[in-house]
Amino acid sequence: MLKKEDVYLRLLSRDDLERTYSWMNEPEIMATMSRHQFIEKEEQKKWFDGQVIDNSKFIFAICLIIDDTHIGNISLSEIDYINRNGRYAIFIGDKQYRGKGYGRSATEIILDYAFDYLNLHKIYLKTSVTNEGAIKMYEKMGFVEEGILRAHEYLAGEYVDKILFAYFKNSRLK
Repeated sequence: MLKKEDVYLRLLSRDDLERTYSWMNEPEIMATMSRHQFIEKEEQKKWFDGQVIDNSKFIFAICLIIDDTHIGNISLSEIDYINRNGRYAIFIGDKQYRGKGYGRSATEIILDYAFDYLNLHKIYLKTSVTNEGAIKMYEKMGFVEEGILRAHEYLAGEYVDKILFAYFKNSRLK
């Protein structure tokens, strides 16, 4: 188990699928995750079964230390073990837990995991330019902007710019 003072991460399990199913079909999270369609339960189960055998992806449940409540998910995917980089994604599914620092704590844990356990050199992500809360957190944590993908994704009837961010092993906060 990977943990901080307020949250811990554990591998996402089949028992988490019902909860994540409802989160993944919320329009706000769909937009954050750049998804255009609702998912069906069977589709999610097939997706999960594929993740279990994929060593280029780790998906964790973000849980509160105080009562084990599963509040969101965080992942490293597209892991390139030769070039030592991977893509990061996070969402806090339950709205009552957003803006309380849990995302930052979970991100600190996943960065430690990526750099200390997987020996990666770089973590990267993309987010919409309108996702001000996430951008603020990434910048505070030391992520650096690598560029903007103009009109990169079509969401809710319009093209949206995406910002690319990266975090390097040698820029870690301690």
